Amino acid sequence: MECYRHAFSCLQKLITKQTKLVQKSEKKLNLVLGGYLARQKNLVSRLNELHRDVDMSRINYLCFSKLAAQEQKSKNAWCRSWVVLTMRLKDAKERMKKEKERHAALQKRYKTLLMQIRS
Repeated sequence: MECYRHAFSCLQKLITKQTKLVQKSEKKLNLVLGGYLARQKNLVSRLNELHRDVDMSRINYLCFSKLAAQEQKSKNAWCRSWVVLTMRLKDAKERMKKEKERHAALQKRYKTLLMQIRS
């Protein structure tokens, strides 16, 4: 039993020694890798920011391209309506001219009929 106690205490000392060595190694490793870890954190945050910017740019592009397409459609519709309005105006002017001519012809006929009645 005494032998086991001695072995146990030896193993405890060894574990304590190993723990100190591991802690010392971790400390050195943190010194060596600390700059890399800080740089990695900066790069990760910058990368996340760039991903957000790309997503926002994509959303903006989609929105503005749809707006541009709608504007183009409305321009085309406006041009078409302008052409239609111009044609209607031209047609209305022609009808007005014909009506004036008809009115003038009817006035002339009325005058001749009046003269025939008076004579």
